Amino acid sequence: MLSLTYFSTETVPFSDADLFELLEVSRRNNIADDITGMMIYHDGHFVQVLEGPEEAVRATYARIASDVRHRDISLELEDRVEERAFPDWSMGFADGAAVDTVGFSTFFNDVQAGKQVPGGTPPYIMLRAFSRPASYRPGHL
Repeated sequence: MLSLTYFSTETVPFSDADLFELLEVSRRNNIADDITGMMIYHDGHFVQVLEGPEEAVRATYARIASDVRHRDISLELEDRVEERAFPDWSMGFADGAAVDTVGFSTFFNDVQAGKQVPGGTPPYIMLRAFSRPASYRPGHL
């Protein structure tokens, strides 16, 4: 199995409706391709972990890299893994208060609130760093 973690920046602002549509489409595609992971969006920036069969992960990343809604795409981690760090794909939003949507993650809000977020793998560490906007600058972890 392959795990990829990348950062990107939006080319045009995503509205809440755009983000929810992205969540729904991504969940559908990732289930079909046996891909799991997590995506977090904050202030125009994305970080996403993709994990699953190598061919499917690479094809998904290539599709994202060619998506005109993204720029400054930076592949930060690529690793072969024996098991998934994120067995269910989910997405977190910086401003997502109480969101009752399948696939929504409270990861970002939990880190912001100072809650302990488990996981010591490199993707978890990067997601925690990204979830602390005061210390996050794209390309400078």
